[in-house]
Amino acid sequence: MKLNKNLIINISFALSLLILTLIVYIITLSRSVYFGDSGEFIAVAKTLGIAHPPGYPLYTMLAHLFTYLPFGNLPFKVNLFSAVTSSLTVVVVYFICLKLTKNRLAAVSASLFLAFSYLFWLYSLVAEVFSLNNLFVALIILISLHIFENPQGKKLFYLLAFVFGLALTNHHTILFLTPALIFLVLATNPKLLTQPKFLLPASFFFLLGLLPYIYLPVRASQNPVLTWGDPDTVGKFLHHILRRDYGTFSFGAGAKPNPFNFDVLNFYFSSLFSHFAAVGSLLAFVGLIFSFKEKKGFFYLLLAYLFLGAIFVFLSRLPIVGNIDAQGAIERFFLASEVILAIWIGLGLAKIIEKLPKILKLTQIPLAFLFLIPLLFNFQKTNQSQNFIYEDFGTKTFEILPQDSVVFVFGDRLSMIAKYLQIVKTERPDLKIINITFLTDDWYKTYIRKHYPDLPIPYEKFQYLKLSEVEVGEIICQSLLSKYPVFIENRTKGFDPASNKYCMNVLYKNFWKLEPKEYRISAEDLVEIDEYNNFWRPQIESLTTKKPYDLRTRAILLHSIAQPLTNLGFNLENNFGKIDEAHEIYQDAFAISPDNAVALYLSARKSLREKDFETAEKIEKQTIQINPTLDEPYKQLGLIFFKVKNDKKTALSYFKKYLKYADENQEKNQIRKLVENLEKTQ
Repeated sequence: MKLNKNLIINISFALSLLILTLIVYIITLSRSVYFGDSGEFIAVAKTLGIAHPPGYPLYTMLAHLFTYLPFGNLPFKVNLFSAVTSSLTVVVVYFICLKLTKNRLAAVSASLFLAFSYLFWLYSLVAEVFSLNNLFVALIILISLHIFENPQGKKLFYLLAFVFGLALTNHHTILFLTPALIFLVLATNPKLLTQPKFLLPASFFFLLGLLPYIYLPVRASQNPVLTWGDPDTVGKFLHHILRRDYGTFSFGAGAKPNPFNFDVLNFYFSSLFSHFAAVGSLLAFVGLIFSFKEKKGFFYLLLAYLFLGAIFVFLSRLPIVGNIDAQGAIERFFLASEVILAIWIGLGLAKIIEKLPKILKLTQIPLAFLFLIPLLFNFQKTNQSQNFIYEDFGTKTFEILPQDSVVFVFGDRLSMIAKYLQIVKTERPDLKIINITFLTDDWYKTYIRKHYPDLPIPYEKFQYLKLSEVEVGEIICQSLLSKYPVFIENRTKGFDPASNKYCMNVLYKNFWKLEPKEYRISAEDLVEIDEYNNFWRPQIESLTTKKPYDLRTRAILLHSIAQPLTNLGFNLENNFGKIDEAHEIYQDAFAISPDNAVALYLSARKSLREKDFETAEKIEKQTIQINPTLDEPYKQLGLIFFKVKNDKKTALSYFKKYLKYADENQEKNQIRKLVENLEKTQ
C-alpha cells in the first residue's frame, strides 16, 4: 500500500513539533511544586486520591501513570504529564491551521506561537489540569471542522459527543464551548436535533465520555489517604461534581465578585497582548478579519473564543485591581481562549503569505520562524526548572512549628503544599493542618476525626450559617489552647482580641500564635521576635535576588514571606518602639516582594517623621501604583498636599479616594468632614 506523500510530510511535521516542544518544555520543566493546586494534584496522582471539586478523575488517573516513570522525582513526573499534553495540543493546533489555511508554514508557525506563548508555556511546566483542558478544546475544534466539511457524517457527531463528555471529567470550563457547538449543529445539520435515532446514540456516547466520574465513588469507598468530599454516596457524589463547596456557579470559595467589574476584562485583553509578545496578537487580529469570508467557521470560532475567554472572564467578576492572588487565579482561565487565538494567528500568517507579491515569495520562509519571538521573549519568564520557592516555603514552615501544632488555614497557600509534604513525602505527620472554612461540612468533620482522632473539637457546634466568625474563633480557643500549640495563618476578626473573649494572638515567625486572653506581651516576646528576624535574615539576601515573573510565585513571596516580615516590622515599631529596626525590615520585605504595597507604605513613615515630604510623596504615589485600593496612602498624600503644599484641589481628590476605599471608623469621619469643608471653598 502506497502512502500518500502529503500524509507522510504532515506526520513528519507533527512529530517534529511534538519532539521540539517537548524538549523545550523538559528543559524548563518544574522539578518542584508550583503554587496553587499543584501540591494536591501531585498527591492525588501518587495515591489515587480525590482532589477538590469537581474531583478531576481523568486527570488523576492519567497523571498517575506518569508516576511510574523510571526517572525524575515525583513532581517532575507529574509535571511532565502537563508538558506531554501541551505538546499534543500544539500538534492538534497544527492540523487545525493546516486544514483551514492549506499552508504548512503558517500552520507550523502558528502552532509554535502557541507553544511558546507565555501562559501556555508556563502551564505546560507544572502539575495542573489546564494543559489537558487545552488539548480537549483543540480536539473539539478539529472534530467540528471535519463536521463542517461532512455535516451528514453522524459518526463525527458521536465522536464529538464522546470527547465533549470526556473533557467534562477534566474541567468544567469546557461547558463554555456549548454555544459554539449548538451553532455547529444548527449551521450544518439542524434536523438531527429532532431525530431520536440520532439523539439516543449521541447521548449514549456523551454519557460514555463521563464514565471516568465513576472513579470518584469507587475510590472514596476504598478510603484513600486524600479524599476531598468523600463522595461515596449519591448525595455526596453530586455535591462534589457540582462544586457545591465553592458554589456551583461561583469562581471559587471565598470569592467576592463585583457584578460590574470591567477591570478583569481589561486585564484579560492586556494579558493576551503580552502573552503572545504583541506580534502574535496583531497576527491573530489579521486572521480574525480575513476569516470572515468563511462565515460559518468564522462565527463558530468567534463564539468559542468569546465564551471561553471574554464572557467567562467577565462572569467571574473577580476584583483583580491590586490583588495578585486574584490575578493569578483568573489568569489560568485565559488559556482555553488562547488556543483559538493561535488558530487566528495561522489564518493571519496564511493571508499575509498569500498577499505577498511573487517577487517577495521567498520572504515567507522567515515568517515560519516568527515563533522565535515568543520563544526568546518568554524563556526566562516561564522557566520553572529552578523555582523551588513554594516547596522551600512549605519545608521551612514545617521546620519552625512545634511538635503537635494545630494550624488553622484559610485558603490554599499552606494547605496545598502541606498535602504534598505530609502525604507524598510523609513529613511532620504530627502537624494538624485544618482549613477553617470547611469546618461546617460533614465530610470534612469526618475527615478531621479520622486523621486527628485525639483533637477535642466540638464538631456538633459547627453548623452552616449558625455561627459568627467570632463564635468560631471562641470555640477553637476554648477547645484547644490548653492542650496544643495553636496557630492561625492569618489574623482575622474571629481571633481579634478586641472581640474574642478567650484568646489573643501574638506574632510567631510567619504565623500568629493563639494565647489565652490574660497573656501579655513581654520582653521575652521581643527576644522571640528577634529570633524570628534571625531566622529570616539568612534567607533575605537569597530571596531578594529571586524576581519571578509569574503571578502565582509572586503571590507566595508576597503573602507567605514578605507580609510576615512586614508584620514583624509593624510589631517592633508599635509594641516596642524600635523604629529604625522596623524601617529596615519594611525595606527588606519590599525588596523580597515589589508587590508588597503595605511594606512600602509603612516605610514612608520615616520620611514623614523626618519631614522629608518630597520622599514621602514619592513613596506614597509608588504605593498606590502597586495597589490602588490601599486607603492610607491617599490620606497621607491628601495631608501632604493640604498642609504642606497648600494645594487644596489635589488634596481633595486624594481625600475622596481615601473615602472610597477606607473602612468606616472615626478617622474616616474626620476626613469626610474635611472633604465637606474643602468642597465648600471650591
